[in-house]
Amino acid sequence: MNQVELLTGIIAREGAESLGWEHGRPGGAFARALLRPVARRIAREFAACDEVFASRPLPEAARWTLDHFSASVDVAGLERVPRRGPILLVANHPGLTDAVALIAALDRADLRIVAADYPFLHAMRGLGPRLIFLDASRASQLGWIRAVSRDLRQGSVVLLFPAGGLEPDPAVLGVAGALLPWSDSVGLIARLAPDAQIVPATVSGVLSARSFAHPLTPIRRSPRDRQRVATLLQLIDKRYRSVTARIAFGAPLTAERGTSVNGELTMRMRDLLLDPSAAWKPLSRRPSDPATTAA
Repeated sequence: MNQVELLTGIIAREGAESLGWEHGRPGGAFARALLRPVARRIAREFAACDEVFASRPLPEAARWTLDHFSASVDVAGLERVPRRGPILLVANHPGLTDAVALIAALDRADLRIVAADYPFLHAMRGLGPRLIFLDASRASQLGWIRAVSRDLRQGSVVLLFPAGGLEPDPAVLGVAGALLPWSDSVGLIARLAPDAQIVPATVSGVLSARSFAHPLTPIRRSPRDRQRVATLLQLIDKRYRSVTARIAFGAPLTAERGTSVNGELTMRMRDLLLDPSAAWKPLSRRPSDPATTAA
């Protein structure tokens, strides 16, 4: 099966699930069929982005993707981030373009992303070499942690979303409750790669407030499910795509024996989310970056 058809089926299924047709609920097949034409259009866009990731340096591909999806980025605290050496970049995960925005802001070609074991991500073959997949099994957990630690010991950057799933977008759903419980993986990775600097980063504004206010979103009850519906609408309707993601980088920390890395990270993340003095600057495009093109 070619990539576009594979992505089409995945997007149609996930779109139907976002609207409430999950777990075999009656009507799911009809919902998937109804969504299939628009899913194919979105699949072509993602396939074009994937081709760019396969053929261009990672930061350049990220900036191209942001341009394509009409997303801009404001950054604060970038001067705190070391320009070289191993970095474990730890961020919240409001979804959609958060990883791409972080890649563009950090501007490191040697970055890999710890990613959930989703069929959509496996279908992104050009991006695939940049991903370290994980799942819930203990054996796999040890495997991906070793892979992350190995990359860090080699001096690379690894992006980790410790919540392991979608988190509320602070710009739309508020700062309270924006950080879900995180796994203990950060501390373990820090012990296996003690020379790596742990850099916290908060991301907000990737979800369109207009799409979240759409009359369709209240069909789901929980804020998380409404966020999924809003994300689907944002992909379908280009009028909702113009967003400005805000990324705030914190000062790096290193793990010390007897300290709680997660506790320290959580405090720093909350401080970043609540910092009223953050000096926001637009992330500038390099002259060599490709212009936005239609996929």
